[in-house]
Formats: sequence, structure tokens, C-alpha cells
Amino acid sequence: MGNGEQAITRQWARLGLQLPLHRLCGVFYTHVGFYLNQVLMTSALQTFAFMCAFFALGQRLDLGFADGAVGVSASYFGLLYLVFVTASMIPLLLETWVEEGLRAAFGSVANSLLSLSPVFAAFQSKMMAFYFEATVHYGGAQYIPTGRGLATAREPFVKLFQTFAASHMQDGMELAAFLCFGAAVSYQWPFYLCMSFSIYSWTLAPFLFNPRQFDCPQQAWRDLGDWAAWMCAPGLDPGEAWVAWADRQQQV
Repeated sequence: MGNGEQAITRQWARLGLQLPLHRLCGVFYTHVGFYLNQVLMTSALQTFAFMCAFFALGQRLDLGFADGAVGVSASYFGLLYLVFVTASMIPLLLETWVEEGLRAAFGSVANSLLSLSPVFAAFQSKMMAFYFEATVHYGGAQYIPTGRGLATAREPFVKLFQTFAASHMQDGMELAAFLCFGAAVSYQWPFYLCMSFSIYSWTLAPFLFNPRQFDCPQQAWRDLGDWAAWMCAPGLDPGEAWVAWADRQQQV
């Protein structure tokens, strides 16, 4: 991701020193700040999930701050997450309202919700955060020619897993594990709703939005069998064995 490498260049330092504040805020929000916001949002979810488990264990250890921290997390996290999602939808609502009217605006929002656009948006946000952070740490941004057409080919389960396990699925399962550790403490339903939505988006969105995923249930079962065989197979080829693929993931 080119914005990751741009964020640490001297050009951005010059812009920050020379632009007036109102223009700098606009440039920051539409460029580096947009991707940095995805990183902070993803990090906040992971931090709150860790806190969920930590405070639950803290109560068992009689830590004095655990009860107050649980109250703050339960009271504000779900509310702030819903405000963030609502704020993300407001530009679409206002633009459609101005151009086509209030009824069309609410219809557009309803259509987005019914087509599971928030699920895809959460998945896309996690992807941008992962690659932005990885590019800042390791570099290596490059242009990938994708052509002008739409991707309509159905991908097998194994390929989707190989593509998105490191960036989405591992973190999604980590959130689920932290919630299980924190099950002894109630954080109220908004907290669990937002966390469950994030886990669902990060782990299942690649399969949910895979073209022609639900046309043939038998194909889905065959993909699941191929994935199970790939997970258990020995070998040195990452395309044939999970062990070789996982070993290659450790190489930076």
C-alpha cells in the first residue's frame, strides 16, 4: 500500500510544516489520516477484546481497578462504536438527500444494510489497516495490475484462507478467544454486539462475498473437504500443505 510508505516520507513532513491548519486537516483526513484511522479502529477492537479477558481475570485476582474498568468499557465502547458506524454512513445519507430527496436517502441506506455493506466495510477496513501497518513496518509497496473488469470468478476455500488468514481470520479468532476468557463478566449487549459483528466480518466475509458461493451447496462442501485435507496433509509445497504455508508465513 503506497500510502504506508508515503506516510514516512519527507514530502509529508514538508506538507505538515507549510500548509495552513484547515488545508492540512483536509489533506490528512483524505490521505494518510484515513488509513491511520483504520489502524486505530482495528487496534482499539483488539485492545478492548484483550481488556475483556484481562479484567475478568483481574476480578479473580482482586485487582482494585477491575470493576471500574469493566464499567467504563461496558458503558462507552458499544456506544462509541455505533457512533463511528453511523458517522461513516452520514455522508452517503446527506449526499443522496441533497441530490434525490429524503426518501431516496433512507432507501439508499436501507439497501446498503440489506446488502450487508457494513460487513464488507468492516472487512475492507481491516484489510487497509493490516497492509498500511505492514507497509510502514516493512515497506515493499508495489502496484498490482488488476485490469478494468470486475472479478466474478469463484475462488476455492483453500485460496481464500491462504489470502486472508494472516490479515483477518487470525485476528478474528483471537477476538473470539478473548471474549470466551472474559465470559465470566457481563459487558452488556452493545459491547458483545459490536465485537460479534467484527468477528463475523473478519472471519466470514471472504466466503460470504465470494462470487457464486451459494449456487451449489455440493461445491461448498467439496471446498470444505479440500481445506480439511490441506490442513492435515504433510509436504513442503504451501499450496498442498498447511504446515509449509504456515512456515512460509513466518518468513519476513
